[in-house]
Amino acid sequence: MINSDDQGEDEYYARYWPLYRMIEKNDWLGVEDFVTNDPDALTAKTFAPGSKTIFHAIVESLVDVESDDATCLLDKLASKVDQQTLARLDEHGHTALYQCAGKGNLRALKVLVKYNPDLTTIRSKGDHLPVHNAAYKGHKDTFRYLLEVTHGVDIYSGNDGARVLSYLIDANLYGAMWHKSHWMLWNALMRLAARLGIHEFVNEFIMAYNRTANVLNEDGRNVFDVAVLHCREKVFNLIHRVNFTTDLFSTEGNSGNNILHLAAKLVPSSEVAGAALQMQRELQWFKDISFTVPGGSDSRGIPNLLHEKSFMVFAISDMLALFSSITSVLMFLGILTSRYAEDDFLVSLPRKLIIGLVALFFSIANMMVAFGATVHISLSNKWNLLIIPIALVGCVPVTLFALLQFPLLLDMYSSTYGRGIIIDSSWRELASCDLVAKGSYKTRL
Repeated sequence: MINSDDQGEDEYYARYWPLYRMIEKNDWLGVEDFVTNDPDALTAKTFAPGSKTIFHAIVESLVDVESDDATCLLDKLASKVDQQTLARLDEHGHTALYQCAGKGNLRALKVLVKYNPDLTTIRSKGDHLPVHNAAYKGHKDTFRYLLEVTHGVDIYSGNDGARVLSYLIDANLYGAMWHKSHWMLWNALMRLAARLGIHEFVNEFIMAYNRTANVLNEDGRNVFDVAVLHCREKVFNLIHRVNFTTDLFSTEGNSGNNILHLAAKLVPSSEVAGAALQMQRELQWFKDISFTVPGGSDSRGIPNLLHEKSFMVFAISDMLALFSSITSVLMFLGILTSRYAEDDFLVSLPRKLIIGLVALFFSIANMMVAFGATVHISLSNKWNLLIIPIALVGCVPVTLFALLQFPLLLDMYSSTYGRGIIIDSSWRELASCDLVAKGSYKTRL
């Protein structure tokens, strides 16, 4: 029994077979006359074997041919149909533009793009774009043009970027692509490796091109931001190979979040077992990323400004602030955990409060000194005039603490270590006071 669809295809073949033969022989005048007499040939779904349209057939016949007559005819025919007709697929899932990209017919490709720009984003059954086909077949000019006109698809990242780069290498076009697209493809591939945790590739690429560590993607993120966002600790540890710590917190991305915000995001639950371990992993990431020193560190972890006076001031004041703050916390914790017995209120609790307040004052003061040293290191070469105003602003917390807490500290010290409320006088002083009192009494009488 004959299928009706097969019978319809046979009718199409018989009807348009003379036209198909004209296209094969590049008889463009005959093709134009045929289409003029039979306009339905432009929209026929099955023009030739393989579910090809007339545009598929014309593109296939233009192998290594850049005929003005053929290009003009294609332009004339494409102007007479809608965009859906140009977007039809053959039995392999290819548009006419996809085939044109594989043939390297740049002029014909430009004609098709002119009448339907969306053809550049239509994928084949194998999930390939026309730009992939041009790269795979090694057509350099066609590939470059498609890079410019393919919109709405990120060709430089993910599987698309990896395919393009692989096809360029296979087609021996790797050396010819040393321009913007080359760097974008390589950086996209490096970011993909960072997202997947392939630290070996990222390491080799950074060692070869150190400056690529600072290259940002479309979201304003560098390779280490991507590593932190996806919790790839082996990739992030490569930061010690480059002098990058100085700018670690400077990139905030398009969302305004720096690398600490990225570290605060949740780890995928599949990577850790249980909420406790997930919280532990979050704290580990945040702790490791927060540790930095002004001026950055070298590959061995030694501060770059170790021998600068301002850095030594920062280091010493930072240590003193740490010790004094820990002391104050321990003192206040001792007050909270005290038994609150009657004897404790006499000396023990007031002494702890005095030590805690003094230690807290020194902690705040040393933190302000460390802040001033950091400001001097960061701004001494750019905005010298801003150092003094910023340092004065840093003195405000110390001054406020002294004004608010010093009266309490003075009262507590005097009541604990002062004379007290009972006067400890000798017997002679009391006797003399008694005689004076009696003499005054008799005189009044």
